[in-house]
Amino acid sequence: MTCAVHRPVAIVMGTLFVLLCCPALRADSISPEQARTAASAFLRARQFRSTQASPWMSVLPKDSAAAEVSASGPQAICDSDGTVLAYAIDLEPRGFVVTSADTAIAPIVAYSLRSASADWSDVRHPLYHLLTQDMRRRLAAQDDLDSFDAGQNHTQWSLYSQPRAATAQGQTFEQWPPEGSTSTGGWLETVWHQDAPYNAFCPLDPVDGLRSYVGCVATAMAQVIHYHRLCNAVFRESDSYTMVSGIDIDDDYVRYDFPSFGELNALLATVRLKYGAQADLNHTDLAALNFACGVASRMDYSSEGSGAAAYDMYKGMIETFGFHSAVLIGDLSEQTVSTLHENLSNRLPVILGIYSPDGMSGHAVVCDGYNTDGEYHLNFGWGGFYPDRIADAWYRLPVGIPASLNAISAVLVDVRPKAPDIEARPTALSFRGIPGQTSEALTLTLKNSGTGVLSIDSIESPDGFVISRTDSQYSDRIGAFQVPQSGQEAVIRIKFSPASAGAYYGMLAVRYHGGQVKFVPLDGVATSGGTPVEPGGVSGTWSEAGSPYYVLGDIHVTQGRELVAEPGVRIMFMGPYSLTVGRDARLRARGTAARPVEFTAGNRQRGWEGLRFVASGQDDVLSYCSITYAKKAAAGVIATADEG
Repeated sequence: MTCAVHRPVAIVMGTLFVLLCCPALRADSISPEQARTAASAFLRARQFRSTQASPWMSVLPKDSAAAEVSASGPQAICDSDGTVLAYAIDLEPRGFVVTSADTAIAPIVAYSLRSASADWSDVRHPLYHLLTQDMRRRLAAQDDLDSFDAGQNHTQWSLYSQPRAATAQGQTFEQWPPEGSTSTGGWLETVWHQDAPYNAFCPLDPVDGLRSYVGCVATAMAQVIHYHRLCNAVFRESDSYTMVSGIDIDDDYVRYDFPSFGELNALLATVRLKYGAQADLNHTDLAALNFACGVASRMDYSSEGSGAAAYDMYKGMIETFGFHSAVLIGDLSEQTVSTLHENLSNRLPVILGIYSPDGMSGHAVVCDGYNTDGEYHLNFGWGGFYPDRIADAWYRLPVGIPASLNAISAVLVDVRPKAPDIEARPTALSFRGIPGQTSEALTLTLKNSGTGVLSIDSIESPDGFVISRTDSQYSDRIGAFQVPQSGQEAVIRIKFSPASAGAYYGMLAVRYHGGQVKFVPLDGVATSGGTPVEPGGVSGTWSEAGSPYYVLGDIHVTQGRELVAEPGVRIMFMGPYSLTVGRDARLRARGTAARPVEFTAGNRQRGWEGLRFVASGQDDVLSYCSITYAKKAAAGVIATADEG
C-alpha cells in the first residue's frame, strides 16, 4: 500500500536565524553497539520519568532470536544507496526504540512501548517514510543549524554512549494527554487504517478491479472528524470531480461500485444521528465517513495507493464538513510549534504532511500528543495494536530545521468544530532567567470570542511563573473578572521567577464559564552561575568560565577600551537591549568551530536589539560567532557612520 499527500502551496515566515562564520561541528557515525547502549540509557531515563513504563522492560538480549536482525543486534534503517540513517532496537516484551546514526542528530528519534518492531525495509509504512526522509534531510541541514544545538546533540550522544549513563534530566516531566489516561497514548482513541472495513465504499480500481485504499489524507481527516464527532457534510453536484484515472465522482458510481451522492448523504445522515446520540458507529458508518473524507479532499483513488492534496483536505474540513476553523501552514517553524503545543494541550489533534521528493507520494498522519522531552505522539492511520502493525509511536519532530529541508511539509492546526469562547495570543510564551531574580513581564491577550459576557473564574500560573492584571502585585493566581463584550480583550502580564536553576514548563490555566479551561503553555530556563552585566560601559575579557553573561540593559564598549569574548562564551540579552561599539572602541569575538561565541536573546519571543557598530573603525573581529533572535536588521548587526 502506498499513500500520497501532495505538498501544499502555503508559506509561513520562520524564526530568523543567522550564523556568522561558524561551520557545523564534525559529525561522527554511530555504531550498532552505541545505538543499543543509547536505547538502554533512554529506557532508564524514561522509567525514571514515567509511571507507565514497565520496570522489567529492557533491550532484548543480544542472543535473543527476536533481536537477530543484524549481526550486532540493532536493525539498520538504510537509504536507497545503503547509507545507514538510523537504528531500530527491539524491546521486550514489546516495543522498539529508533536512534539516529550520527552524533549531529539527537540520539532518540522514535519509540513505542505498544507496537512490535516492524519490517524496516517496508517502504510503504509512514514511519519508515518519515524516518528516511527526516534523517536524510536533517543531515543535509547541518550547515544551517544552530551550532549550540549541534553541540547539545553531540553531548547527548556522549552521555547516552556510557553503559550506566545518568538519567535525571533536571526538569519535571509532563505529557498531554497524561500517561495512561487514554488507550492509545494520544488524544485519539482510534487506530484506523486504509483497508477493510474502512474502504468498503471506495471505488474499484479500473486497472485491476480491486477495491481502492482509503488514502492517508482521508484516514487522518476521518479520525480527527470522528474525534470531534461533527459530520455536517452534504454532497451536491458541484462537488463532482474527475480523477486522474478517469473515474468521475459521482457519475461512475454504478460502474466502479461506490455510493452516489444521494446514497452517501443518506449514510452520513445516520452518522450525524449517532454522533448526536453519542452512539458507536458500525462498519457501514465508518466506511461512509472515510469515503466522504476522500470525496471532500478530491482523492485520486487506486488499489496501489490513494492520494490527495493537503490544501483540499483543509478546504474539505471547512467547506464540506462545516468545521469552524482550520489553518494550513507550510512549515514547522518555532511559531508553528507554539501553536502545535497550544492545540495539543487543549485537546485539539493536528494533521502533519510528510514530505516526498516527487511531491506526490508523501503521507498524512495525526499528531495528537506531546511531552516536555520534545516527543510527539503520531497516529499513522496504519492499523491495530501489537503484534499486527505499528499504529502509533512517539517521535522527535524536526523542529528548527529550515523549511526547505524539513521532512514536515504541511501542518493543519486550529481544527475546531465550533468557535471558541476565548482566544489567547500568543499561543505560548518562553522565558530565560536567573535564579532568584524576576524577569521582565511578557503580555498575554485574552479575547472574548463568544457572543456574550466572558466570565473568567480564575487564572493560575505553574511553578516558576507569576501573573498580574495591573503590572503590580504579582502572584500565582488572578481571581474572577469579566470581559463584557464580544471582541473585547483583557491583558495578563506574566513574569518568570525561578527559585533555582533548571527548566520550567507548565500550563497557565484560564478557567472560565464555571468549569471550562483554556491552557497556555509556558516554559522557562534558569541558568545557575554565569555573570550578570549591568547597563553601561563594558571592557576586558569575557571567558568561558564566566559564561553565560546575562546582559541586563543596553551596553557599549567603553571608548578607548576593548571587549574580548573568548571561545565558548555565551552572551544572553535578557530584554530588548543592544551592544554598541563606537569610535575608538573594539570588539574582538573569536570562537572556534567547536566552541563558537554566541550572541542571543534571553527570551526568544522578546528578542534583543542586536550589535551596533558606529564609526568604530576596521579593527573589530567577529569570527566563529552565532547571532540569533536579534530583532533589528536582518543579521542583528547594524553598521552606521559617525552619528556625532
